[in-house]
Amino acid sequence: MGLLDMALGNCTIISAEAAQEEYKMLLASGERIEQAFQDVRDRYLLTNSRLIFVDKKGLTGSKTQYLSIPYRSVRMFSVETAGSMDADTELALWIAGEDLPRKLLFARGQDVFALQAQLATHLVR
Repeated sequence: MGLLDMALGNCTIISAEAAQEEYKMLLASGERIEQAFQDVRDRYLLTNSRLIFVDKKGLTGSKTQYLSIPYRSVRMFSVETAGSMDADTELALWIAGEDLPRKLLFARGQDVFALQAQLATHLVR
């Protein structure tokens, strides 16, 4: 993750295998992390059955919230690619029971279409 991306809070791809090992205590039997992303402090995990948002809290980040969102709760999603005047790509997820979408920003050049394809695999059946 570059310094500019870090300052802007953009997500970058991290190893699904490393995330699988780090977050194995959160996973059900047979559940596997298919894609993983991180921004400055937080992590976003796509498993074969749900989304997991790892949200570091406070100044030190010692307190952490693990939010589990079953794919059936995702009502829709959108991907907005970077334009000539903006440097980031945005993924928006509309979750049942929430008024506003959850948005993740990605640096230009990140493969958000692989992320979009993974979401479509789980949501469009």
